[in-house]
Amino acid sequence: MAEAGADTVVTFVVANAWRGVGIGHSIFASAQWLTLGSMLPARVRFAFCVPAGAPARYLRIGRRQYPNCSAPDTFDLHEHLTREGDELRASADEFRRVGRLLQSPSCQQLVDASRTETGSVVLVYDSLPRNMLAGCLQELGNTTSATFDGQLVVVPELRKLQLSPPRRLLPCGVGLHVRTMAVDQPGCNAFLAPESCSHELRRHAACSLSQLLEPSGFCSKGPRFVTSDDPSMYARLGRAWRSNGEHAVNPSLDQERARAGETFGALAKRTVVAWLTLASCRHAIVAPIGSAFSQLAHLRAGRAVHFAQCCPRPLSNRGVPGAVKPAVAFRRVNGSTSVLKMG
Repeated sequence: MAEAGADTVVTFVVANAWRGVGIGHSIFASAQWLTLGSMLPARVRFAFCVPAGAPARYLRIGRRQYPNCSAPDTFDLHEHLTREGDELRASADEFRRVGRLLQSPSCQQLVDASRTETGSVVLVYDSLPRNMLAGCLQELGNTTSATFDGQLVVVPELRKLQLSPPRRLLPCGVGLHVRTMAVDQPGCNAFLAPESCSHELRRHAACSLSQLLEPSGFCSKGPRFVTSDDPSMYARLGRAWRSNGEHAVNPSLDQERARAGETFGALAKRTVVAWLTLASCRHAIVAPIGSAFSQLAHLRAGRAVHFAQCCPRPLSNRGVPGAVKPAVAFRRVNGSTSVLKMG
């Protein structure tokens, strides 16, 4: 469905960089907002940062300082994504036209604004997408599922997200996401050596490197693509898996910004490209250590795509099944739905 015109519906400018939340959760929250916009209806634009030409007062909104979009170390997810070619970033003109601010709005406040603020721009800030948006979508969409895999209501918007500017992705039959937690702690590799990580970051991968080096079963269906938060894993996997060679980044860590310097934006974009590639895999997605990144890719890919924690063991050395049920990424808390940090 084509997006409604700005003169007939309210425009919500969502100012929230979701600090401390990875790219997977941020993309999911964006899809939630876009789904909400289609239900109300409303136009939705995002402001991870403040664009050049916007009033300087918006560099600080509420208690939060917002970066300038033109700064070389600024990460703006929606610089790299469009909604079927439509811009998702809030423009300087939209900031200049803001007529109302809503801080941590309830679902009912958003519904009311969509009815009373037709044709105007409403700045929404300090929102809690993990709690409020899921509950709002359940209420408006009459859905009760609390699991990540069950949030099918957002799938249409997830599938409208496209890379900006467009480019051809690597072909993928089977995708592999090797999460090591290296982004969270330098030197940590929870996949190969859990003891190298701090206690709170230790994970137990339901897979061995040898199973990935000789992919069998459904993993034999090529072409195979791999993405990892530790680029050294690409060499370890050899020629069995093809990668973009990206170095995943954590947009919430200041030390990552300082270390990456002017290349941070490019690194972050390659992480977005890796997610889109993983989500395009046709046969299976494998994630030895669970994450919102891999589960969201599977949600977009669809249930026809197998989701597993490992490739099957070769028939000559098969002791346990390689595929298990994916972890639940949402939980019910006091009657509302909240996102879990994966792993």
